[in-house]
Amino acid sequence: MGVMFIRRSAVLLAKRLKYKKGGFLEGAETWSLPGGKVELGETLEQAAIREVCEETGLRLKKFELISLRTYIDGNVQSITAGLLATSWTGQPKTCEPKTIGNWTWFPLNKLPRPLYRPSSEAISQLLKNKGL
Repeated sequence: MGVMFIRRSAVLLAKRLKYKKGGFLEGAETWSLPGGKVELGETLEQAAIREVCEETGLRLKKFELISLRTYIDGNVQSITAGLLATSWTGQPKTCEPKTIGNWTWFPLNKLPRPLYRPSSEAISQLLKNKGL
């Protein structure tokens, strides 16, 4: 899941680094929304709140579902949710410097490239749905 934070027509993104503890980071060298995987027993809401806090230090209060995508890679099927943060507190900070770079606000009409595929699809759906 990826969470979109929009402020003054800009979205919060950071570059995924090449390596993480234990191996290569999926989507390395691409720009990504904050987010991650839902752990066993977690709801989507719990996972979004946890992942956002772990990665950015922001306290996610409310969000809305913008998109759902299904990905199939060999024998693995996953579903990715694109969420729009509608209420949060705090300022973004780099909380996981070994896996992700500095959080930066980018204008929605001047996004960095390349974008992490799930982030790109979520942002595109947001722009389509909200007319931003």
